[in-house]
Amino acid sequence: MCLTIDVPPAFISLHAFVMCAGPLFSPFAGLPLAQQYQWTHLCDSFAGEAIIQSPPLGSSRQPVMSFYYPETPDSITKLHYFDYVMTNDPNATTQTLSFAGAVSQVVFPADLQPNILSVLIASPGKGNSISAQCATTVNSTTVPVPCMTGTYQISPYLNFSLQDSGNTTYLRAVDREWNFVDDAPSFVLRYSSSDPRQPLGGIAIKTALTERNHCEVLKVCLGSRKLGFDMLAPLGVAFVSQNNFATYCTQPQIYNL
Repeated sequence: MCLTIDVPPAFISLHAFVMCAGPLFSPFAGLPLAQQYQWTHLCDSFAGEAIIQSPPLGSSRQPVMSFYYPETPDSITKLHYFDYVMTNDPNATTQTLSFAGAVSQVVFPADLQPNILSVLIASPGKGNSISAQCATTVNSTTVPVPCMTGTYQISPYLNFSLQDSGNTTYLRAVDREWNFVDDAPSFVLRYSSSDPRQPLGGIAIKTALTERNHCEVLKVCLGSRKLGFDMLAPLGVAFVSQNNFATYCTQPQIYNL
């Protein structure tokens, strides 16, 4: 016995459309997973990572940068060890990046102990100086003392000249463009020399990507477990740029129809 079912032509047309057009939409279905994978693993080959969390437009939350490292150089999983916070006054001539403390109940490996208490950064376009204060012990009390100075330039390449204990460290971005109004800061910063004709060296820091659906959150890959002035100074400049972008990308969007 055969059963005959009348199928409306509209259903047949819809079914045919789904069968034909479905493969065109399938890449979009996997996009969130791909983006999450990139966010999780893009810094796997680096010594650590910093996550910059800038406040959205209108938020009173203080900008914070959290640092993650493997427990040992041979470990895979990264742990959250400590934070720095940033001032966020677009009208100020100087922004300050300050140590906010260690994460509770986390045992610090000896090579991860941060010594820099704060970094003072002249706001881009308002100056080019940069300096740091380090922790020292006086009469069993930890006090900040000036310890490092330097300058930075935002063009034609982002570059730094940093002095620490009589030694000068030079850093330069690989590409000219790095700071954008409508995008997060993006650069690979390598060690360099006073002679711009010399080839660039290893990576100090590298911006990775913003978190999916959170343009105000930026991940940065770190080239070393030791958080020295050579990494914290450019991280501070990237932080200022990310704060500016977060204000832009979280404002209400108006579209012309």
